[in-house]
Amino acid sequence: MQIKTDRVENSVVFYVIKDGERCLLDRTTAIKLGLLKISPEGLGKLKHFQLHIPLATPVIQPLRKVSIALQEKADKKLQQMETG
Repeated sequence: MQIKTDRVENSVVFYVIKDGERCLLDRTTAIKLGLLKISPEGLGKLKHFQLHIPLATPVIQPLRKVSIALQEKADKKLQQMETG
């Protein structure tokens, strides 16, 4: 994805994970884009910055079959989950 700031334009890859708890913009990318400078005092926060990410169209994946070796274990687990 092409990311453009006031100072620089760069191509960056983002991996978005459902319910993820990590930042989308890592230190290396922020430095490349000129949004973060590391000082002797340590890292700072990004101020007055908003990232717009175009959303991809969701795709429904087909169900995967349980392997024969794990079918019995999976059936027992499902029975356990149904009975509580």
